[in-house]
Amino acid sequence: MPTFRALPLIALLLVTCPVLANWQDIVRQYPSLELTTITTAETSIQLATVPAVTRQSRGTLILMPAQQRHLLSPQLWGFLFKHLPASGWSILALPELEAHHAQDHGTALAANKAQLTARWQALQQLAPAGPLIILVQGEVAGAWHTLLMEQDELNIAAVISIGAYLKDPVQQRQLQQQMTNVKVPILDLLTGADHPWSAMDSQQRQLLARAQSNPLYRQRYLPDMHYHGSQQEWLFKEILGWLSSLG
Repeated sequence: MPTFRALPLIALLLVTCPVLANWQDIVRQYPSLELTTITTAETSIQLATVPAVTRQSRGTLILMPAQQRHLLSPQLWGFLFKHLPASGWSILALPELEAHHAQDHGTALAANKAQLTARWQALQQLAPAGPLIILVQGEVAGAWHTLLMEQDELNIAAVISIGAYLKDPVQQRQLQQQMTNVKVPILDLLTGADHPWSAMDSQQRQLLARAQSNPLYRQRYLPDMHYHGSQQEWLFKEILGWLSSLG
């Protein structure tokens, strides 16, 4: 189990230029955010710092929402965004991935992984201190798990995965192995609002983790969780409790 180190009070909000207007709307709601821009050969990224508000930061959570989800919606992660900094966690939140129109599932997965890689490489310009915890959702979570298996050098301390799935049945079967076979702690969260495939294969993932003797994999199913504002505290407590158990 990795030992967490203290992290400077820095957390970032990453967005590509085409969705800049959406972030300006968010900044009007959260005027404490400070925007800056980082440009690479692949993308131009806008950043806004969201530091922990405690004396010492415990780490940074990198939030990656599912596609077609508004990151700070009360029906998504609004509660996390408000309360994690008060619990000692800085936030690095990304917008949804840019939409693509590929009909082939393999091409679509490759496009998602390419976007995730480009954003991650852009982040490295800032040389953020660890630990870095990924919190990722839906089909984007499926793409991220695939990327983790292919790129061992990614500096990730742990992954919180919510409703991970991939659209292609063959890719979905491969995802089961990928989710339980990585060398970092995984919290596999499932809710009643997630894609049916994510919960349907949950027992198989648990069996695989046992067969692989992988103590770093943990699964939690919240069938009554549907991202309503009144239910956000459930998700927050599950995530905060797991993070605290990592040490």
